[in-house]
Amino acid sequence: MARRPPRLKVSRSIRRVTSSLVACPRSGFTPSQALSTFYNAPTKRELLRTANRVGKTTHVGAKVAALMESTPGLRLRGVSVDYNQSKKAMGLILSQMITPSALASGCNYNVTRGWSHNLIELKNGSTLQIMNNTQDPQAFEGDSLDGVWFDEPPKQGIWLPNISRVMDRNGFVWISATMVGRPCSWLREIAEAEGSPWRQTVVGFSRESCPWYTPDMVAGWIAEAKAAPWEYPQRIDAEWEGVAVGRRYTGYTEASVVKALPAGRWKIGVGIDHGEHGANQVAVLMAWRPGDKVMYIIDEYVSDGPTTIAQDARGIRLMLQRHGWGPHNVDEWRGDNNSAGKARVGYKINQLLGDELGVTIDPPDKTAGSVETGEFLVNLALMQGRLKVVDGLVAVSGTMRYYDGTEEHKHISDAIRYLSRPILGDWDLSSIGRLYWH
Repeated sequence: MARRPPRLKVSRSIRRVTSSLVACPRSGFTPSQALSTFYNAPTKRELLRTANRVGKTTHVGAKVAALMESTPGLRLRGVSVDYNQSKKAMGLILSQMITPSALASGCNYNVTRGWSHNLIELKNGSTLQIMNNTQDPQAFEGDSLDGVWFDEPPKQGIWLPNISRVMDRNGFVWISATMVGRPCSWLREIAEAEGSPWRQTVVGFSRESCPWYTPDMVAGWIAEAKAAPWEYPQRIDAEWEGVAVGRRYTGYTEASVVKALPAGRWKIGVGIDHGEHGANQVAVLMAWRPGDKVMYIIDEYVSDGPTTIAQDARGIRLMLQRHGWGPHNVDEWRGDNNSAGKARVGYKINQLLGDELGVTIDPPDKTAGSVETGEFLVNLALMQGRLKVVDGLVAVSGTMRYYDGTEEHKHISDAIRYLSRPILGDWDLSSIGRLYWH
């Protein structure tokens, strides 16, 4: 029979471990396998896009604490969602990860008030300013920093004021985020642009990414998250966008998204919605095969700001050129004529844009009930798998997820509807579709 170790030795071992954790709290932290690449590898631009509860704030806090203690004179900034979050999330994690004996005299953390003067200062001269999204953009100016950590996506208005602060010192920018409630198409464009310096680490919620939870706890949280399907893709799968409550295109799911247009011979068309204001002039490029009764949305054009007829024509040409086509290759053009600010007296905007492109742009059907019928047919085609969207179309994806009949996202929806309605209507998708169509 094996002898029990002396109780005295066990007690000493426990005291040694306890003392070690008090002296250096990070000694009890082990990065998860899912986030170990970020934790262990240096990076200048990092986006941790994760599900809830996978420990993103903890991992970044531990890495920041280690960096501050090992690098004298470091100048860092942490930007949280708001003042309360800066105390209860970012501030709390840093208080748990920084070695107490490393703190400068008078620098301490209180769960009610947060860090003294919203500044963490170490004896070695390293500092971290704690700020938040609700502050005026000018508050972020004036400092040269070695690094900025955004815990959750920043507001667009404070992005450049913070990015510019790390230029002098060739510093890092890290973002730890779950994209709930904040569609960030502008941030996605930056992170996924061709040649982007940003490295993305995407971690969904699972037993593998959260080994500290039991299988029952993981299954329970996933089941609860399904009760809010409009946020499920973000909270569980770490996607960029969820879906909106009351959205029109409920048939749009992950199965609706494809990598590319399949090879073969296709008819192609362009649907256009005109507008005088920025991001209101849009066009979608679509392809279909009548025999297969399937359509693909393969590209998009969205104006950056107020545009002229010539600028819109150039944007549409570039969209076509990305696929090796020109205006003469398009089988069908559909565009709304309503845009008084761009049309000259005696002309319709379709005519002016068509002349610029060297094509004829037909108007859409705008009879009574055409909007409801068109949106119904688009959603029915999505539900039946007869309408697909090529991955990477930011405006189209946002429309499919969020369009609820109001003005936001309406322009892309209209452009899709103008072109697809007569085609889908001829495909006899279902008896209900026929009844609705007639």
